[in-house]
Amino acid sequence: MACFCFAVFYYGEVWQEVRDFGRMRGMNRMIRLVGVLLASMAGLLLALPAVAMDLNTREELFYGVYWGPLSVGHARLTYTPTEKRGYRLDSEVWDESSLLELNDRWSAVGRHISGTEFLPMRYEAIQRENDYRADKLVVFDSKAKQIRYTNRLDKNDTAPVLAWNRKMRDSLSAVYAWRRQGVEGLQRGEVLEVMGVKRPFTLVKKPAKREKVRVGNRDMEVWSVEIAMLVDGKEYPESWLVRLRDDAVLTPVQIVARTRFGTFRANLKQ
Repeated sequence: MACFCFAVFYYGEVWQEVRDFGRMRGMNRMIRLVGVLLASMAGLLLALPAVAMDLNTREELFYGVYWGPLSVGHARLTYTPTEKRGYRLDSEVWDESSLLELNDRWSAVGRHISGTEFLPMRYEAIQRENDYRADKLVVFDSKAKQIRYTNRLDKNDTAPVLAWNRKMRDSLSAVYAWRRQGVEGLQRGEVLEVMGVKRPFTLVKKPAKREKVRVGNRDMEVWSVEIAMLVDGKEYPESWLVRLRDDAVLTPVQIVARTRFGTFRANLKQ
């Protein structure tokens, strides 16, 4: 779960990169992408039973990311309120081992307006992975009603300009807007339109199920939430499971990503 945001959500890019850059680089990127998405999904579901998250309070969440028994990195998700009802979201992942240089950050900047919270303005992906570097920008232009992509390190890397209906957000803004619904949203199915770095996709959340599971060395009652992803109307084989302890604050005790590279776990650090 080395940051499964793909900053999520950037997930449609992963398989193209696996083909373009070879298996090892694809594996490294998958580890990082998995972690960011998982961090984002945890932020999505960390909601108080009767109180939505406070838009005026900074928040920071830390995760340890594992691939099977192996620790593969760390992830951090931060929400920072800014002036004039603005916000900034940062999702970061890094690895401290000697095997892989990994230091990636995804950031979303936007504002809260009447009737619409987490309206994005800019979404950035800055990546440092061994000898790979990326600096990509997505602009949400409310006046022109367009979404535009720029690769600031490669002018030949382009994408079509998309029409924007404001229902579509970047992955981080979408996750936080979803979270604002509180516990009621946890118990019903829902669909999210999300803009990745270059292409849109859809997240589908199934209603939560209550069950008893073993997490680490403890048995506990949890709410389990299944999340699937659609690209061009087709469901990807990858899926995610978020487990929230059945306590006063629905603590996300474990997030699981099932991918073709194997199963990743993200554990919230205390």
